[in-house]
Amino acid sequence: MMNNGDVIGFDINKKSIYLAKFEDAYFAGFSKCPHAGGDLTESKINLQGEIVCPLHNYKFKLKTGQMENQEYCLNTYPIKSTADGDLLIGFKKKKGWFF
Repeated sequence: MMNNGDVIGFDINKKSIYLAKFEDAYFAGFSKCPHAGGDLTESKINLQGEIVCPLHNYKFKLKTGQMENQEYCLNTYPIKSTADGDLLIGFKKKKGWFF
């Protein structure tokens, strides 16, 4: 069970992914910062709902992966919750998202 503000990481489909919880919602994204490759699984979530890179404090919105100044963008993945409470992470395929 994750608490609000928690960030964990894992590898799936040869991708390094973070899973974060903020305000009782879950968010997933590529776990390496696009600026300098910082490990976002070691990051914190700020009060604005941004994941903060531990190397240079770059901030990415959990919902969109965007930075405020649009300098870099973080790849994010949609999350679905099952009736059993499991989380599914979607990955882009040619014709949409695959869960």
